[in-house]
Amino acid sequence: MRRVGITFLAALAAVSVVSVSANPLPSTTQLTSSQPTGTKKCHVNPTPFVIPSLQEWDGGSGNWKLNANTRIVVDPSFANGGALDADSTFMRNPSNLKQYAASFQADISEVTGVNVEVVVSSTYGANDIFLTLGADSTDPELNIEGYLLGITRKGISIQGVTSRGAFWGTRSVLQMLILADERGYALPHGHARDFPNYSERKFMQDIARKPIPMSDLHEYATLSSFYKFNTLHHHYNDNPGMQVKSLMPDWQTKYAGFRLRTENPEYSMYASNDTSYTKQDMR
Repeated sequence: MRRVGITFLAALAAVSVVSVSANPLPSTTQLTSSQPTGTKKCHVNPTPFVIPSLQEWDGGSGNWKLNANTRIVVDPSFANGGALDADSTFMRNPSNLKQYAASFQADISEVTGVNVEVVVSSTYGANDIFLTLGADSTDPELNIEGYLLGITRKGISIQGVTSRGAFWGTRSVLQMLILADERGYALPHGHARDFPNYSERKFMQDIARKPIPMSDLHEYATLSSFYKFNTLHHHYNDNPGMQVKSLMPDWQTKYAGFRLRTENPEYSMYASNDTSYTKQDMR
């Protein structure tokens, strides 16, 4: 996570743990149980706690453990993105699998202290976390932001419909790792099929009437992505807005903010002196 907020996120996740359950995976799912065929399941792992809750979970038995040999393995077929990451799709993915893997690498290091390597390969081992695409894009529930997660004795696999979907899978694994610190970062075996209920998940920040440093905006972006929000709405320019003399006769003297700073000298004087942002800042 980026870089101060992770301590807060870990604490928040820890105090938020409640009993949760996910819908069982339907028998037609392309995911299979980690138990051998024909054997009776025992000690089935309950649904891991993440926010938002996993939509579907098929618990196995046993655990996968993060260790010094763990790698993040990126599928070479999709390392630079997939066809559904194209500009024409809803909310274009700003990053590809390889870039998301680098972010995930830094997040794991900050959460656990374990430095994992990122490699590009079509094969992965029992210690590894494999990032790939290819989940069913015709599934009306998976849509473009859903993903399939498998945690087994063969390793962890996160398969997104798009690179963004795979990234949401890394957020689920990261939350599980935060809550598994006292168990040696052991994650329960099982399979999940997860997807958002809403195509837009967002909140707004009024940064016009309350100046917020760029470093803090980065932290808010981290916080929102941690909980799988896909839109952060910034309200840049405003004043108290009570233009009714009987309610606020001195409204024109109140604090107002114009946060967008232009390079055009004809308009540069309008930017607030205390805090304003350039185009490059917003990128």
